[in-house]
Amino acid sequence: MKKRFILVLSMLLMSLTIAGFGTASEASAKAASEKPKIVNVLDENHFLLDDGTFWGESSRVPWKVSTSFVDIQGPAKSSFGITADGKVYSYRLGKMNELPYMKNVAQIGNNGFWLKNDGTLWQDDEQFDDIANIKMFDYQDGSFAVLSTFGELEAISSAWNEVSSLGKVSNVRSIAVADSGVVVVQENGQATHYSIGYKANEQKLIASDVVQAMWQDGRVLLLVKSDGTVWRGERSSRFDMKPLSGLTNVKKIVDGSGSSNFLAQLEDGSWVHYRSDGRIQPLEVPTLKNMELLVSKSQAKAGDHFTIEVEEEYTNGYKAKRVPTQEELKIDQPQLIERMANNQFKIKAVGEAIITVTVDGISEQAKIYASADKQLQFASNIKGLVYLPVKPVFETIGGKVAYDAKTKSFTIQLGEQTIAMKKDSKIATVNGKQITMGGVVQERGGQMIFSADLLKNMLGAKITWDDKLKTATVNLGSAKLVVISQETEKAIKKQQVGNLSKYVGKTYWVNDFQNWERFLKITVTDIIPKTDPYGDVLYIIQFKNAKGATLKTSQMGASSVEAHLTAGDTLLNYNPYTRYNWSNKTWDLIKKRKVALGMTKEQVLMSWGSPDHKSSIKSNGIVVESWGYGTYSLSIITFTNGKVSNLYQ
Repeated sequence: MKKRFILVLSMLLMSLTIAGFGTASEASAKAASEKPKIVNVLDENHFLLDDGTFWGESSRVPWKVSTSFVDIQGPAKSSFGITADGKVYSYRLGKMNELPYMKNVAQIGNNGFWLKNDGTLWQDDEQFDDIANIKMFDYQDGSFAVLSTFGELEAISSAWNEVSSLGKVSNVRSIAVADSGVVVVQENGQATHYSIGYKANEQKLIASDVVQAMWQDGRVLLLVKSDGTVWRGERSSRFDMKPLSGLTNVKKIVDGSGSSNFLAQLEDGSWVHYRSDGRIQPLEVPTLKNMELLVSKSQAKAGDHFTIEVEEEYTNGYKAKRVPTQEELKIDQPQLIERMANNQFKIKAVGEAIITVTVDGISEQAKIYASADKQLQFASNIKGLVYLPVKPVFETIGGKVAYDAKTKSFTIQLGEQTIAMKKDSKIATVNGKQITMGGVVQERGGQMIFSADLLKNMLGAKITWDDKLKTATVNLGSAKLVVISQETEKAIKKQQVGNLSKYVGKTYWVNDFQNWERFLKITVTDIIPKTDPYGDVLYIIQFKNAKGATLKTSQMGASSVEAHLTAGDTLLNYNPYTRYNWSNKTWDLIKKRKVALGMTKEQVLMSWGSPDHKSSIKSNGIVVESWGYGTYSLSIITFTNGKVSNLYQ
């Protein structure tokens, strides 16, 4: 939908400083070794650097955003950026949006106004249908001026709701509008004021040798002259222009955020801030003041993930966290850590790495170490010298291992180190330098093993041997790798079982144990330690019966093992059949836990165990004794002269 130009202009009451958009060729090219420089400014708090960094502030809180802009224009709170390929973006309140409808832009302003190279005037994505052939325009505080390609100058003032035709002007370099009139700067350097309103068409030559004119608050006019000086005059004094002291070599000026403040770009490309009290201060790029390196996990296991961030503080008070770039980040042991997507880093191997981030000459380091989540096998101690398996160890610490079966030689790539070693040789070559190991590379248990002192000489590793557990430990800084031997399992078991091993080989007869058959003959063949999820050691007692079948108990603590194998209640340490010469009928009753008349006390004890209550009386040479079993449901056995005479259940 097209718009009517005059109707819209009469409603505009917002201020915007307009200037021409630069092209990609006008952006400063920055060498990698140079510090970023200011390309353009919107005011003293909003500026673009030649590395694409856009600095600004909201509610006096500084912000920083990385862009691909080569130029910025517009007011500080609602600015526009343009990229090298001509794309235009709006940047407002921290949000950046591409404006795909803005193409072939000649000039851009506030409220979405922009001028196309074909001379048409637009607001956002809608073209004004009653204005064309525009060469340039300016808008400030509701006043609007346009210059056609034919040299016709027209303006509308915020104070006068009508268009003023100001005549023809040739060779125009720029125009600057206020509610009282338009200042036209021509290519020959003449600056002329054209009045608007009731004094329309009144002209006044203000100065010569002018390269730029800029209004401040619609009443103060600033002129940049070709000699690099800046002149100031007020409308009320009929533009009696006076030079501002201290300003030289000025190339262009931009309005500041406060009254009578402005920014000036000098011929060398630097910028200064001119304050209303006459002070001139360099506009300095904020520099990094402090930086903290944040690693989400410093102690890890192989396979773990972690993140890396930097928290930065700049000289202007800006603070933020961000992910370091690939160029800023250095890992001294790259074989240990892999960079993934979404700022995720993966621990690939066992070892210790130093992470260094360098930003603007400030470096911070963090150390991360990863230990193995499982033990390796095939360590050996041969005549006091620790040996480790070649392939498993080097692959675990991040190496790539190649083996030539014909020559029986290894080639290992570990980070930036290339290692070569060969069976039956003590010589290892590391990056072309020969290192003599303590012993030859050899085969044992189906594995090629090497002398572990090579890791000490190469990586500064600390190698220890636990003679009790027959285990080698490799410490790479704080990272740890444990390699067990073929004897380790037996040694660990021996340590865990301890004194319980004395029961292995002993024979028992089941009395009341694990619901097994009573009076079954069993022999302890093993005591098996098991570690529960809480790290406590429990034990399984393994037996064999007379037929050679294996029986295993449930898991129990060491004290329970001791109790069962020593107390004599649950397991008898004697053969009851040979100790007591009872009839088969009696043994059948006892095995079924039954009591019958005529049974002796020993037989009842063997069948039911010790009573809970006892009482006895003696009269006329007859002894009557009662045994009670249970508390709530009582069973009573009465013995007369030592044999069961009555049974109450």
